[in-house]
Amino acid sequence: MDNRDYYWLWFSNIQGIGYKTGKAFLDYFMDPENIYKAGDKELKGFIDKYIRIPGVSKDECYGRIVKSRNYNYIKEKIQILTNKNVDYISMGSNRYPEKLRCIDMPPFGLYLMGSRPELLYKSSVAIIGARNCTAYGYRYAEKIGFELGINGIPVISGLARGIDGAGMRGAYNSGGGVIAVMGCGVNICYPGDNIELYENIKDNGIIISEYFADSPPEQWKFPMRNRIISGLSDVLIVAEARKKSGSLITVEHALNQGKDVYAIPGRLDDKLSEGCNKIIRDGGGILLDVDEIVEYIKGKNAEVTQEVNDYQNLTVMHEIREKQEKQEKQEKQEKQEKQEKQEKQENQETQENQEIRENQEIRENQENQEIRENQENQKNQEIWEKSPERKIYDAIDLFPKTIEEIAAISGETVDAVQNTVILLQVKGLIKEPSINMYVKQ
Repeated sequence: MDNRDYYWLWFSNIQGIGYKTGKAFLDYFMDPENIYKAGDKELKGFIDKYIRIPGVSKDECYGRIVKSRNYNYIKEKIQILTNKNVDYISMGSNRYPEKLRCIDMPPFGLYLMGSRPELLYKSSVAIIGARNCTAYGYRYAEKIGFELGINGIPVISGLARGIDGAGMRGAYNSGGGVIAVMGCGVNICYPGDNIELYENIKDNGIIISEYFADSPPEQWKFPMRNRIISGLSDVLIVAEARKKSGSLITVEHALNQGKDVYAIPGRLDDKLSEGCNKIIRDGGGILLDVDEIVEYIKGKNAEVTQEVNDYQNLTVMHEIREKQEKQEKQEKQEKQEKQEKQEKQENQETQENQEIRENQEIRENQENQEIRENQENQKNQEIWEKSPERKIYDAIDLFPKTIEEIAAISGETVDAVQNTVILLQVKGLIKEPSINMYVKQ
């Protein structure tokens, strides 16, 4: 994770702040970092004017945000993900899949577990359908997944029983990539009877979710995750579905996102074929040959020549940029230290030469000069003692404090504190052990 991910991780896990409320914050503040660093007056004014959360007062909403705005809160979340071997990609990261940026309600971030995150950037096909499917539907879903897999096309689904699991098993058995989109934390296998498939996907695929690790499966989360399934896919295939089913919700998302939807036709008297036949009646494609899908995806990949879709390359670029920034910072610091040392040495040599030239003849003048220097130092010390810079320095101790806390203790404005802490850092009087937290050296 980079610095931007930290703020997004904090923002997307504030208790009681749902997607719509979070979107209102982002529309106003533009970025989670701006929300984190917003002054109390601006934050409270925005909440009073724009935020309405049923059952939650404005003061309570404000309190939740302020309470969560601390480094330990973010550190705790990061530690949980690290312990469970879960990665995180925020909407502010260059690793965030571009296909998801274009959908309605793109997730603020994705939690990942598995060995092949690069699959998120490839053209892929979603295979979905009924949980209580027929042997016919299961067999064809598995066959379609297998043929897509051997052609290097990732298969996406929700790891549900029936058609979803069949398509994924086919892709896995062919050695192809599999993407499972969960309606719970990525470290939870749901349903539990797909545990073997879940473990296999971790070895040759990627499991993703917009919900934090350990988030339990809840009914309202599954329709929400369907927009991600359709958003990441380039083609959606429905094998079997009832007239009213969750699969048709995913179809609706796909159509709104401009994706191609195919259905496997079924018997007119079969309830599990009603959804597929409706898709075909409404203008969806009839899937008669998987090769048609394979050729379409291959052609699509050939057209997208400018798209960066390799996760490993993005990660390497990010690491190189971080290394360059760290090296530049170190070189700048070394240059400053060298310059200060050189200036100190030059001043010392000048003083020694002056003492030699003046020798004994100017001893009296030297003593007078020392008196004047002492007086000047005392005067400078008095100025320092009374200056706002000293008040701000005294407000900082060995325990990390934010800009706002320092301002409150010193009685100075936030702007004054922000400018002064930079000067104090340059002078080596204080340091910043973590973002927006300051302590004495």
